[in-house]
Amino acid sequence: MNNETAGRNRLRSLVANIRARLLTMPLILRVLVGGAALIAILAILGLGLTRLLGPRERFAAFTLPYVQDFANVDIKRWFLEGGTWAIRNEALAQTSNPPAATGRATQIFIPQKIAPGTPYHLSVYVTLSKNSRVVGVNFNAQYPKLVEQLHRVTLERQEDGAMALSAGYIDTGGKFVAQVVLPLETTAHNYRLDVYVYDKTYLVQVNGQTLIDRRPLFYPNGLVGFYALGPATFDTLKLSVAEGEPPTEQFYVSDFDQQPGGAGWVPISGEWRVSGGELAQANPVAQDAAIAYEGHTFDDFVFQATFRHLAGAGAGVMFNMPSPYALAGAHTVRFSDQTDSLFWGYYDADGGFTRQGFLDVDPPGTAPHQLRIVSGNTNGTYDIFLDDQLMARGVALHTTTAIWSTAVPAGHIGLITSRSSASFALVEAFPLFGKPTATPIVRAGSKATATPRAAAATATRKPAATATPRPAAGGQGAGGDTLQPNSPTLPSASLRTSVTGRAAPLQSDFTGSIAASDWRPIGGSWRFVGGALAQQDAVGFDLSIVYVGNAFRSYTLEATLAHQSGSGGGVLFNMPYADRLNGAHMVRYSDRRPGGLFWGYYDASGKFVGQGYANADPPETAAHTFRVVCGESSYSIYLDGAALAQDVPYVAGASGGEGSFGYIGLITAQSAVTYSSVRVSAAEAAGARVQTPTAVARGHGAGTPVTIVGAAGGFTDQWVVNGQWTSDGGVFRQTVPDVADYLLSTGVSASTYTLEADIVLPDKPEVGAGFLFNMPDRDRRNGASMIRLAKGGSTIMWGVYDEAASFRGRGSAELPLSENGRYQLRVVVGGSRMDAFVNGQQVAQAVTLPRAEGWIALLAYGGPVTFENVKLTTGIGQ
Repeated sequence: MNNETAGRNRLRSLVANIRARLLTMPLILRVLVGGAALIAILAILGLGLTRLLGPRERFAAFTLPYVQDFANVDIKRWFLEGGTWAIRNEALAQTSNPPAATGRATQIFIPQKIAPGTPYHLSVYVTLSKNSRVVGVNFNAQYPKLVEQLHRVTLERQEDGAMALSAGYIDTGGKFVAQVVLPLETTAHNYRLDVYVYDKTYLVQVNGQTLIDRRPLFYPNGLVGFYALGPATFDTLKLSVAEGEPPTEQFYVSDFDQQPGGAGWVPISGEWRVSGGELAQANPVAQDAAIAYEGHTFDDFVFQATFRHLAGAGAGVMFNMPSPYALAGAHTVRFSDQTDSLFWGYYDADGGFTRQGFLDVDPPGTAPHQLRIVSGNTNGTYDIFLDDQLMARGVALHTTTAIWSTAVPAGHIGLITSRSSASFALVEAFPLFGKPTATPIVRAGSKATATPRAAAATATRKPAATATPRPAAGGQGAGGDTLQPNSPTLPSASLRTSVTGRAAPLQSDFTGSIAASDWRPIGGSWRFVGGALAQQDAVGFDLSIVYVGNAFRSYTLEATLAHQSGSGGGVLFNMPYADRLNGAHMVRYSDRRPGGLFWGYYDASGKFVGQGYANADPPETAAHTFRVVCGESSYSIYLDGAALAQDVPYVAGASGGEGSFGYIGLITAQSAVTYSSVRVSAAEAAGARVQTPTAVARGHGAGTPVTIVGAAGGFTDQWVVNGQWTSDGGVFRQTVPDVADYLLSTGVSASTYTLEADIVLPDKPEVGAGFLFNMPDRDRRNGASMIRLAKGGSTIMWGVYDEAASFRGRGSAELPLSENGRYQLRVVVGGSRMDAFVNGQQVAQAVTLPRAEGWIALLAYGGPVTFENVKLTTGIGQ
């Protein structure tokens, strides 16, 4: 007790001494000491609050790929704003249910960040309860202002129960700005939500479908988290690197509504035929009646098929097929022909089926249904959706080592019925973003470039919302000129306001200030430089600018451009709007395949739909001139005076319902381009100023028949792929005697044509000759169709080369031997059908081809072989 009393006395004495010294200090010194003490106290309190409210340790960057399965995680270390968050059944659950009128959303953030400059893919499964109102993800949240500076994507349940998808950001005033809100055609409880975040844009997929495309970003990489108003569950968050900007084309879309249709589909069993714009299997008792697409293999894809049962129940899809000619190794998802269920699994090397799962569902009846497979070969799993409802997720892809040579194979896609008859209206395959993609099948100009189905089609796929970049207030627009955020929107083009090219010709004047001109940027970095118009952003997609001085009809548009980097420059025409791409027609160089060109239109939602493609020399940095002749009902395209396509029809509904008039514009993709001249004049005749007939055949649009004769100079764009070829006076000769395939490319690509030649064979039974046609590439056999004389002229054979350039025979016929070794060979090709004649006698009829068009070459199998009177007539076929 005496010790305690002594201690208290010493403490009182110490305090008294400090107080006495403070009182003897000057006033200014006393203020400084007191202020320092106050700062120290506040710092201690701030540190305590930080440790109480935030994570207990500094956060670092994610190591990608990152998978959070919520099996073993302490969310007490996460940033939290309201709500009741917990781990339940190895998932992240938000359980609070605030009143609808006054309820406030809750958020939680993972205390790790996405490294600056890293494009990434965020994927998560979301489950809504009956009381969920808004559920989604936050991304690019800026620390420490996590809830004030971020982007957000949410699924929203409306008051009437309908679902909507929303995406936007928090502005500088702290309010959420919706960049897009889309209605969803489903009221499901389970969703897969994917967000792909790039340098300047992001896109959103729901259940594997791209619904929001290329929206501008306002905040750089940061933290990611979850957002909920009402109860919700989040499961299996995945973060991975998204390499490269997303492709804009589809991989494949069926051509069943074309004549002829079904190109590339090979029946395995059953009775398959194209009828009424659909592919139908007519035998209702056949078991495992299958058909596969042999034109391409797919990995990391979204594959969906829309179909209806005609009799029974048992239709579905196949994918990851090692071979398009057999079921062995294929995965399948289909309705059961025995119970009211959907099941999935795979066939082993012997064709035996192993079931991986099933789910009870309502009987399919005769109503249309859509099956969608989201297959990620690189992570070895797939998800299943039926009519936009998530049926199964993370199902393991099985690889049969006896069939596959790799652990993560690509495969073919197919359709299947069992003890049922079904009709498939639409089959589509899309790239699963976030990985480098091969050149899409859409470039081949098959049905992938055709007009979308009308309302009669049973597909339910919603188009992606198009990007309409929104400049920040006071931001800098193209060319450094200030863009006013509330500038009035120009009126849409109409027949009443449009003028003809003859009445109001235009010659560009790229001087002065771009802000004072009639050119209006939509996106990109556009400047007037040295009397030219330059777009200097070499990274962005669909960076465009519009001339708003007039809307035109019946005109010729000419634009001369030079690439400074990349290869994606082109022109826009017949644009119904001056502030977006929706409805516009376009032709440009491909940004992913130097020398490739393609054309088409943006539909009403801003999704690009191709109408054709062609090949040319890579543009490099030389000047090139596009010329587009816009008539009343169609347009024709020329490059440097050579015709690419003629009489391409406008698409109803593409441009305000007609498509025959509108604004003009310029466009680039992943390239910096300088336009030295833009000119609008009177519409000229579609066939005017064509340099060579060969150039006409290289396009893929409809047009007047053109006959190309292998005259003294040969074909204009011919070249030797291999072998020793000579061309003299219209006679082509290959002289290498060893038996192998030797090709002379004509430099012509077409879809409907007649090809004929007189072929002279030597007296050597092993030598043959003929044609290679509908080639995907002009210097390779892979994927091409072939017909040639064999066995010294006693046989004619035809077939296809697969993707490995291995020949697969489809048919043959015996021929009478010619005494002088001369044979007249003629093939008539109409899209994906071929007839063949030898010496005027038909030897093959209506042979199905895997491709509907492609390059054409002369083929010698050994030598010496001579081709005389070679004639190719495009536009005339079946």
